[in-house]
Amino acid sequence: LMVNGRIGALSTTGTFRNPVRVSLRLSQNDQDRCRRLGAAFVDLPPEADPEEVPSCEPFTKLRIRDVSLTIGTDVPPFVIGLQGLWRDTQSELGQRPGSTQLEIALFGQFIALFGQFLFETGEIR
Repeated sequence: LMVNGRIGALSTTGTFRNPVRVSLRLSQNDQDRCRRLGAAFVDLPPEADPEEVPSCEPFTKLRIRDVSLTIGTDVPPFVIGLQGLWRDTQSELGQRPGSTQLEIALFGQFIALFGQFLFETGEIR
């Protein structure tokens, strides 16, 4: 799910006369993987039917959730903004419970116009 929008300018004149761009992205990814087993690798009780051998033994089951928020605006001669990402990874198998990460980045871009030439730098992260 992704939502983009603009918030009106903070001022009609001056430095903050441009709108603020906002982008919110939510995603969830489930990963299930298994391996095939033969009857020789499965411990079945002697009275069990050989047809009951599981065809697939799970060995990876992850749920990854991401939430990212980006806020940026033009403050001539700069494009500046803030980006945040929260990632939650949970495992439902084994002894690894998962992890949670939070990343925050400030980004910017400098644009200069000299006569007929436009000079633009790369992103600063």
